[in-house]
Amino acid sequence: MSVMRYKTKTTYENLEALFQTLQNQNTKRIIFFASPEEKTADMSDDDGPETNLPLLAALAEVEIPAIGILFVVFDGLLLTAARRSRYLEIRQLLDAAVQSGKTYFSPSRVPFTSRHNPEDAVKIFLNAGSPVLLNEKSRSAFFALLSSISEQDYS
Repeated sequence: MSVMRYKTKTTYENLEALFQTLQNQNTKRIIFFASPEEKTADMSDDDGPETNLPLLAALAEVEIPAIGILFVVFDGLLLTAARRSRYLEIRQLLDAAVQSGKTYFSPSRVPFTSRHNPEDAVKIFLNAGSPVLLNEKSRSAFFALLSSISEQDYS
């Protein structure tokens, strides 16, 4: 298994990295995850302050010709819907993700993974249960994992 972890930057750069991954023709699938709503023993300094919880995390499966599948782990303080300005970034991502047709989400929360090595993070993500296709119908179910405020109320 080939695995790499995206090193988080600013939320703008994180959002751009996810957009590029969604648009990459070699990306076969992206799965979104929501972290716990409160601090746990798995939370690390890379996850930022508790005021940002829950966090969005992602796992991309990218096919590299003549090599195979590369898993890219997006975790840590990547994106959050904790405040309206951050919600606007999540909204842009979800719009693009729904349009891509290759984005899924875990219907249950996953533990924080930034404390784990990337290979173990992939195992945690892949063992999170059956992913659900992210589309217009299922979008609200995923967003409910990221915020206690609905998207309609944010708008």
